[in-house]
Amino acid sequence: MGAIVTNDQSGGSRLGRLRIRIAAAVAAIGAAASAFAAIALEDQLWLLVPLASLAAVSAAVEGYRRQMGQRSLPMGESSGPMGESSGIGLVIAFVDRDRLWAEWVGATLRAAGFSIELIDWRYLKIGRSRCVLIAGHGFATVPTAGEKLAGLSARGRKRLLVVTVDDCPLPIELKEVVKLHSDMRAEAARDAVTGAALDHGPRPAARRAASADTAVFPPADTAVFPPDDVLFHLGGRERRRGFTDRDLQLRILRTRLMGSGADAMMSRACVLQGMGGVGKTQLAVEYAWRYRAYYRTVAWIDAADTASVDRSLEALAGELGVEAADSRHRARHVWETMSSRGDWLVVFDNAEHEQDLAAIWPEPRPRRNVLVTSRSAHWTRAEPIDVPLLDPEHSIDLLCACVKSGDQDGRPEGRDREGAARVAHALDHLPLALIQAAAYVRHTRCTWLEYNDLLAERLAEMMKMKPPEDYPGNAATTWAISVERLRDHPESPPGTEHLLYLFSFLAPDDIPRALVPAHPDVLPMPLRGLAEDADAYNRAIGVLSADYSLITVKPERLSLHRLVQTFGRDSLDPEDRSAWTRAAVRLVDQAFPADVTDPANWPECARLMSHAIAVARHSGDAAVAPPEAAGLCQRTAEYLGAIRARNEAALDLIEKAVALRERLAESAPAPVAESLTTQAQILCDAGQYEAAERSARRALGIWEGLPDTDADSLVAALCVLGGALVEQGRFDGAANAYERALETQSRVHGPEDRGMAPILALLAYVQFRMSTLRTARDTFQRSLDIWEAAGGPPSPARVQATRRLGRVLGILGEIEAARACVDEAEQMAAELWDEDAVETMRTAEMKGEILALAGEVAEAERLHRRSVEYYRTRYPEPSLHYDALGHLAQTLIRAGRPDEAAESAAQAVELCPRVFYEAWVLCLLGTAQRMQGRLEEAARSLERAKSIYEEMWVADHYGLAPVLRELAAIRREQGDAEEAESLIERARDVERRSRR
Repeated sequence: MGAIVTNDQSGGSRLGRLRIRIAAAVAAIGAAASAFAAIALEDQLWLLVPLASLAAVSAAVEGYRRQMGQRSLPMGESSGPMGESSGIGLVIAFVDRDRLWAEWVGATLRAAGFSIELIDWRYLKIGRSRCVLIAGHGFATVPTAGEKLAGLSARGRKRLLVVTVDDCPLPIELKEVVKLHSDMRAEAARDAVTGAALDHGPRPAARRAASADTAVFPPADTAVFPPDDVLFHLGGRERRRGFTDRDLQLRILRTRLMGSGADAMMSRACVLQGMGGVGKTQLAVEYAWRYRAYYRTVAWIDAADTASVDRSLEALAGELGVEAADSRHRARHVWETMSSRGDWLVVFDNAEHEQDLAAIWPEPRPRRNVLVTSRSAHWTRAEPIDVPLLDPEHSIDLLCACVKSGDQDGRPEGRDREGAARVAHALDHLPLALIQAAAYVRHTRCTWLEYNDLLAERLAEMMKMKPPEDYPGNAATTWAISVERLRDHPESPPGTEHLLYLFSFLAPDDIPRALVPAHPDVLPMPLRGLAEDADAYNRAIGVLSADYSLITVKPERLSLHRLVQTFGRDSLDPEDRSAWTRAAVRLVDQAFPADVTDPANWPECARLMSHAIAVARHSGDAAVAPPEAAGLCQRTAEYLGAIRARNEAALDLIEKAVALRERLAESAPAPVAESLTTQAQILCDAGQYEAAERSARRALGIWEGLPDTDADSLVAALCVLGGALVEQGRFDGAANAYERALETQSRVHGPEDRGMAPILALLAYVQFRMSTLRTARDTFQRSLDIWEAAGGPPSPARVQATRRLGRVLGILGEIEAARACVDEAEQMAAELWDEDAVETMRTAEMKGEILALAGEVAEAERLHRRSVEYYRTRYPEPSLHYDALGHLAQTLIRAGRPDEAAESAAQAVELCPRVFYEAWVLCLLGTAQRMQGRLEEAARSLERAKSIYEEMWVADHYGLAPVLRELAAIRREQGDAEEAESLIERARDVERRSRR
């Protein structure tokens, strides 16, 4: 159980009252853990965490600190032994690289009787507590160090003590500084720190015994080598410049391997586990260097194979003066000799299986530790610690740091974080690949953007290039070694390697675990046999994940690193690559729902969408399964365009489907027409109406030329053509297309068929745009009556028709009926989509318009602002974004806030996708400007709106009436009563005619 503990100062030396909070920060803590660490959350508030749960609780605790706005302590560190007298309080602030110096200073001052709190230097403030700032080599690299230190010194010079390390230069001059050097005698260093603290303020009441675990001097993380009597054998491996983002793993390692006292139950052997190239070896090197002063012997064993182990042991034995006939006896004598010297650390690097080390495994004990790096997670003698990929920010840090480390000319690549970010994303934040990239950029002196272009063209080739000098192989070699070992793995079922190749052609993330077993009949042998055998499939997943870290297993999902996929595809010859592409296409095609318009299928479409896009991309060659690829591309495009409103991706897919099917046009013209109809609809949704008309007319030409044309397909093409025409303002042509569609549908299926409803709704929309409002209302109602009579679940077309009817009723002044419509549309939308889906948002936006008409302006404004923000961040389609801004401006006008209304309306005018749509928002802009008293500007906006309505819309469009009324108001204010009255009379005439 985890507990949040507070120390009540009024309780003297007793531990204060305990408060148990049920919080997200302790949700992951196991009840059976036997040892706890105290993590300071804020002043006098600690979190007791089982040591086994430090990694799991890290993110939650950091979130708590951010939420509470408190100083941040390192995970796993205590602000002092709880239950003891607090003494005189000192706050020790440090940059993370100077952590061990801060710990040493803290241990020294705690032994002198002070109560100590360690904090990140960024949160240091001069208050009641006295402060000690550690200015080591890490502090010297902070760009803002001078400004921060000057501010702290100015606010509390007498309460700030600065401790420098190894003559680290200070950015400003200070009088009171304690200077520590790595080559000082430990006693002199302790006296210097303690003396300065005692001279700097009140003295504590009593001293405590120094901790042998934390008071080793000098701290390990320094630039000097250990003393002469310490054997530091790392096989020539040096610390990596630019090492980054592994502090959590290092702290966990330290707690696991070197815990004492309350931590005495912790493991003495750990295994750093992760995929090849993720940085396990560098993490082990960094740990060995950072904590080398805590051991008398640090030994490095290359455990890649038996011969490497023998060579490493032989070299280590030579340095220790050990003689033995064979490796097993040599190992035993080496461990015994190391133990006789004192504390030791043994690193087994790149071990494949635990059993390979069984014969030479040393017995770990307190302060005698074993650290393993391995792709495998199957270890019983050592506790696994996962080494993840770098996060984006630290990936960029690593790239820039590695370029800077070899840059003598101050070139900008070390500072170009935007370009480095693109490279980091392309390489999916794999450290080895990032270091290769930095080495190439440093050597060739190209820019990050130039290198990123090379990656886009030939990623696999770039990853095969020579690695940095201190690396045994490049990223491609690391992958090849993993696959070679996979082939020879005794527990690898037949088909395991083929499963990896199949996964290489899918999307890298969220591969459904059940995808392969559900469709074995479309797979080649031996993968088909693996898919049909549940036990063999599970064992194959286990080998790929737990033994070699080639895939990551999550509940019901699998994922691969993008470079693993790239190397997998690149390792295949052209014939095999085509074969695996066909297999992937057929697998996803078999799984992807046939009817993407059925809401019941949308969750499965969403799960498979990224994989459909991936296999479509890999099947660029028309020789690769064209029938399956074309059908899959079309269904995915329909789902992306109509349901997910991702028009750009949908257009790419439908163009591929059209191209694939046109290759077979002579033998199968109907599928081409089907894809052209879908293409026309997606182009309409994307606002490309002329191109949509061309595709729709091509589809109609094919359908009308076939002797046995499918009526439903012909109707679909006519409806898409009508949609393209209405958005171009060609209302008569659109109405004619819809009437042809209605005639065909009625003749084949009957006048009351459910399929009549969506066509009637489209015709009603044309009537609405032609400003025949009552006719549009009646046609909308007829379509909804057919839907109601047919029954069944709601459909997207029905939601749209109901929403549009509400708008017509609102314009006609039938407010209560309009509210009933939008409420019904909102209810149906909730059944079909998530609350943040595009159609859900559009329905809420229409509800806001009706609420504004009903006088509920505050709620209307809330809904419209939500819509504007949604479109701005999630779906910046101009046709929708401008509409939302226009509705917001309209509501703000009703609220009497012309300044905000004018701003929104002006933005809407700029985003307006087509000229004839500008009339509505220009009217709103002119209205807001008139309310602001800007009459000349208002008149220009309104006259422009009037011209658009008169020249580009039907005569007497209902939208013209408010324009005329606003112009009349301006003329009246300008003293032209006669012109104002004429405009009012014309507005009344427009209103009468539009309500026919």
